[in-house]
Amino acid sequence: MKLKKENDSNGSFMTGNSFAELYLGRLSGDAVKMYVYLRYLFSNGLDFFQEEAVKTLRMDENACLEALRELKQSGAISADNGIIITADSDLRDALKNALERDFREKSRASGSALKDEYSEAVKTVNNEFFGGKMNATWFNFIEKCKVEYGFMPETIYLLFKLCKKENEPFSSKMLSYVSKVAENWFAERVVTPEDVDAREKRFREFAPYADFVARKIGFSRPWTEQEKKVIGAWLASGVTKEMLSVLLDDTGRVSAFTVRKIDGEVKKWTAAGLKTADDVKAYYDALAMAGKGGKNANRAGNDASDGSGNAGRKTGRETKKTAGQDGHFENERNYSGSFFEMLEQRDKNAADAETGKET
Repeated sequence: MKLKKENDSNGSFMTGNSFAELYLGRLSGDAVKMYVYLRYLFSNGLDFFQEEAVKTLRMDENACLEALRELKQSGAISADNGIIITADSDLRDALKNALERDFREKSRASGSALKDEYSEAVKTVNNEFFGGKMNATWFNFIEKCKVEYGFMPETIYLLFKLCKKENEPFSSKMLSYVSKVAENWFAERVVTPEDVDAREKRFREFAPYADFVARKIGFSRPWTEQEKKVIGAWLASGVTKEMLSVLLDDTGRVSAFTVRKIDGEVKKWTAAGLKTADDVKAYYDALAMAGKGGKNANRAGNDASDGSGNAGRKTGRETKKTAGQDGHFENERNYSGSFFEMLEQRDKNAADAETGKET
């Protein structure tokens, strides 16, 4: 498809090729919007104000901050001492000056209120978890949570509260553990107290959900981190226990299931748009009927294929049963529809080849 340039009486502005080549496919829609907005401001000699960005981009303040943070993480912009600087030389000075001025104005107007909230949070953490004797290392860690991770004051308090282990003080040995939790929260975009509550809710739901899967497949060892991630993805995408039961209950080979095999089936459900246990049951019923129809057609063809009285000739599958493999092929009835159809096609091919010989 060709693109045709149309004269724009309202003017235009440029976005560098490097941005499209290096960042466009890696950034969220909000981050791209923010970057284009910054280019627009610079090209028109305008200053950056976060309040104006909120109105123009129709994003709330947190979303604007997150977009700027994402641009920083991707390398499209950098940050120094809390001042956001773009990687593009033509934007660097303009944005730095605008954000410095914006920072000073906000500090004078309303910064003191948030500063007081952080101070109160630090004081509460110090008194409740350190007995008023928190050392400089922990103060620096809290400052990192505030500046680099963007945690709200109450989020910082909740971090310490949820990391507290019974009868174990917040010593230097605990710092690596708490730091790791904070990194995970930041990676998962857990910034506000509401984000923390949502994350904890997911974890509370995960334990019984994972135990249910373990019981169904006769699993006794602890889950690996990768298995936890996969099972968590099922839960997050709305795969219910009832949906899983349709797969795991209607089989004689439960012990053969692994998380990887189940995940393969779940992906098929997603591709088919299945949302409920009834949907999943109908899906497998349809596969079973398709397999049964192919089996009956093959059997009718075999019965009518020989006019010399060999109408009862056994198929390749039946011949293998007589060779002592009854138990193995008995289990095949519990396989997925696609596997069953493959076996039926193999029998049909064998029957066609035999008919060709006789002819």
